[in-house]
Amino acid sequence: MTTTATPADDQAEKLLDPAHHNETLRNVLAYANQRNNALKGVASWGHKMLPIEIAECRKMMALRTPCSGWKNSVAMFFLENVNWHLHPEVVQLFREYVESGLIEVNGLLQCGEVSVNAGLEPNNFVHPLEFAILRTNVESFRLFLEAGSDPTLVPSRDWLLTINTRNDGTPLMDIYEVIAAKSPRMDLVPIFSAIVTESVMQRRIDAEVGDPGLAPAVPGEINRRAARVM
Repeated sequence: MTTTATPADDQAEKLLDPAHHNETLRNVLAYANQRNNALKGVASWGHKMLPIEIAECRKMMALRTPCSGWKNSVAMFFLENVNWHLHPEVVQLFREYVESGLIEVNGLLQCGEVSVNAGLEPNNFVHPLEFAILRTNVESFRLFLEAGSDPTLVPSRDWLLTINTRNDGTPLMDIYEVIAAKSPRMDLVPIFSAIVTESVMQRRIDAEVGDPGLAPAVPGEINRRAARVM
């Protein structure tokens, strides 16, 4: 006896498909931007479709469906895209992904901008904050820090073994040095650095206040560097 797949079966299978998750996330960004379109009909369609696509994402979030075959793929999606910080609904969705564990704010992920020197074993895994620096994605950098990305985990690798690292031959010791050595745009170096400093100082204040659930003060050299940057 043969059985015929039902629409419900097809929908259940779709919710487990990383390609469908990726497409839905792209639709979320597209419809969020579309709401500002000068054409009333286009903007109206964006307003109508955005909550539908967000709801679909939440279904896949509950099932822990990745959005590609890459490690930490949902984090990678938000790091590769810009301007989503302009839409509160999308920022809220990002935070829900973090809370669900589907985005690992300190989980390593692959970045195509990283290549090692000849003769070394290929390895292009980086920390999300490093990924944002390499992609000049300032706002994603800020939001990942706000979501709990730990700047003391940067550098996550020996950057002197990678190609096109600006350096004087000494190892990169903290995130400020990684920003200076690896940001493709020198005009963004002070911006990235200021965001780190703001985050570090806020975490230190939160720890001193002693509110439960807040991140502890960041120890060691990075706190001293943050103070000097200020």
